[in-house]
Amino acid sequence: MDVEKYFERLNLRNRARQPSLELLKDICMGSVSNIPYENLDMFGGERKIWDLPTIYQNIVEKKRGGFCFELNCLLQWALKLLGYKVELLKGKMYDSKNNLFQTDHLVLMVSWDNEEKYLTDVGWSGSSFVLPLNLKIGIEQAQPNGIYRLSENQDMYIVEKKKQTYLKSEYDQLYFNSKAKEDCVKLDEIRFKDIPWNIMLGVEKTPCTFEDFKHGHDYAQDEDEYLISNPIVVLQNRERRKFFVKNFYYVKKYVDPGTLKLERFQKCSMEEMYDILKREFGYTLNFELSMPFIE
Repeated sequence: MDVEKYFERLNLRNRARQPSLELLKDICMGSVSNIPYENLDMFGGERKIWDLPTIYQNIVEKKRGGFCFELNCLLQWALKLLGYKVELLKGKMYDSKNNLFQTDHLVLMVSWDNEEKYLTDVGWSGSSFVLPLNLKIGIEQAQPNGIYRLSENQDMYIVEKKKQTYLKSEYDQLYFNSKAKEDCVKLDEIRFKDIPWNIMLGVEKTPCTFEDFKHGHDYAQDEDEYLISNPIVVLQNRERRKFFVKNFYYVKKYVDPGTLKLERFQKCSMEEMYDILKREFGYTLNFELSMPFIE
């Protein structure tokens, strides 16, 4: 395992390696911009193994992506080699319909020489924070894809996102009249609530070990409802996010942290899907996708 090859995968070259907030931000943005969040293997590929060298091989050498456990696990390995202090924390995604936290997620708590700590996460499927969040309660923190704040209770930190405005686009009518709108209810019900702040996830305060996440890693591959209701591949940068949910392809532009615009929406045939995966995500799969497909 070579940390410099990992940084090449992030497209970070000729960059100082001294721990700092700016370096941490660059690493996080490099990850979400160059390493897709994806679970394509769950639809016809090989089963994923909870093993750090295997994760490194898949992401760095084979140029694939991963989901939260893999992406954040590899990130913590690299950050520790650079001299950052890193704790593994168990996140819980928020189910607004049932008003509870469920489904395990991996989040990092990162610090270095100063006393400030930052929640760090490059493994969400696109709609949550991508840059480190300062562990200061109640402070609004703007990022390219939204405005966030932290609250807390006795057991966990709670990540909230400010409701965003959606600008009209030529794709709106197509989307809202499509089967995709019905299928994406779980994604949209949080975003379109008539409240100023929406809960994204809770992060438990007690540090965990690598092995504590094996169950969640396996669950993410076995739970059908989890698989079919989430994006299957995502890339984003400071300007936009592009992703697939089933065979629906989206591109959303960040006009500013509080404003989004649907820049593209397309229901794809399988051939079109393979073409976009190759052109936009750099993937030529060695297996045939077998997944819920909307005709």
